[in-house]
Amino acid sequence: MSPSRGKSKGNPTLAAALKTLKRLQKKHDGVVEASDLKDDQQRILLVETGFLQPVMKGWYICGSPSDNDADTTAWYASFWAFVSGYLGKRFGKRYCLNPEASLMLHTGNTTVPRQVTCVTIDSGTAKVDLTFDTSPPSAMRPNCYRRCWLATRW
Repeated sequence: MSPSRGKSKGNPTLAAALKTLKRLQKKHDGVVEASDLKDDQQRILLVETGFLQPVMKGWYICGSPSDNDADTTAWYASFWAFVSGYLGKRFGKRYCLNPEASLMLHTGNTTVPRQVTCVTIDSGTAKVDLTFDTSPPSAMRPNCYRRCWLATRW
């Protein structure tokens, strides 16, 4: 009897979804935008099985099926990659972080603050509430943009 005979073949749909997720995980440091997953069924399957965790509408982070709702590990490990991906998608290169966050990152401190302020050329103010009482860009002030651009762009 061959070793593969009598063994289950597994779930080919989940296997294909995980293969896609692995490619996206390498490409975006564990942060996935919904538009990156062309197949909605794969996205739904990955969320239902716990391999993807929703952050906000259209954005996900990679997770583990063994995580419970209160487990913060995946979120805190993905926070800065999420902030970079989200702000990059929303503003391109036309933003910078507040001086405190920029200095933390430039010195290698990746501690997740409760709030990150993003300064951008675009006018207006927006607050985005995220998981586990954290929040990237809370304020965007165009009048400060040119002053901090060179010092804080990461």
